[in-house]
Amino acid sequence: MKNVARIGIVLALATLVGCAPAPLKKLDAPMAEAEKADHVVILLTQSEIAVDDVDVQNNAGGFGLVGALIGALVETAMESTMTKNRQEAIAPLRDALLDYEYETKLIEAIKTHLPTSLVKADAQFKLVRNDAEWRAHLESVIPANVFLVDTRYAFEQNFDVAYVYAAASLQRFVKVPPSESDWKKMSKKQRKAYEPTMLHAGSYYAQHVTHSPFAKQVKAKSDALYQHNAAQWAVNDAEPVRQAFGQSLDEVAELIQRDGEGRLPEAPKKKDVRVFLANFAFQPMVAKSSRIENSADRSLVVLGQNAFWIDNLQIKP
Repeated sequence: MKNVARIGIVLALATLVGCAPAPLKKLDAPMAEAEKADHVVILLTQSEIAVDDVDVQNNAGGFGLVGALIGALVETAMESTMTKNRQEAIAPLRDALLDYEYETKLIEAIKTHLPTSLVKADAQFKLVRNDAEWRAHLESVIPANVFLVDTRYAFEQNFDVAYVYAAASLQRFVKVPPSESDWKKMSKKQRKAYEPTMLHAGSYYAQHVTHSPFAKQVKAKSDALYQHNAAQWAVNDAEPVRQAFGQSLDEVAELIQRDGEGRLPEAPKKKDVRVFLANFAFQPMVAKSSRIENSADRSLVVLGQNAFWIDNLQIKP
């Protein structure tokens, strides 16, 4: 999925402390009606709820070549075991959520909060699940401005946080990008000819927890902890997850709309809260963030170039 996943990866990297990526493109003037996208394209490669996998760091430096090799083997074995544990922990939740129609609810949420500053009021919705379907859609519409929502719904690796993520972008395509295998064979100059023009881009999360990630939990081995946390989400036919995703989809769709209309307030320079956040590309992180809105139980915070609706339980007391 190189041609469509690149945006999400770049936006994820923007959350790292100390990174200074180029600002995401935002509209600086209202878009003419004829230039707005005719389609909202939803990229959803998932067919069921996912769980993030750990990014094990190789800390074997300083032990020589043999030590590094042993360290790599140990970490690979650890990662394999943790992956197996996570898949076992999520299995009951997947079974309980077989009837949860994520894509239908996502489309309903975006229609409710349609970003008409970026797409036409009568825009059609197109769901694509892989690179071939994405490229086939582009083939049928180019040249065109295309509004793409690349989305993910998942638990972070310890099942503390359930989240919905979306990277939304309006891009001008004049050529269909090559397949990933062809892309790898091309020079930078050749690739440049296929790059779309970015008109607008944003990165958004909505996250929920069942308990404060900062509070001490049951003393248990990590695999038992996965099971403990997953069980909290699974009660009453996974009702906590259903409620979390239902609210998250609405919040993410509203953020997409507000950002497209220029209604998201700028984050203050002073980072005023320490938060526990899930991120699809990294391990959960505790970081200082700027809070721009809040209610009795939810807060809107900004970290890097990502906007997060989070539970106030995710803010360190």
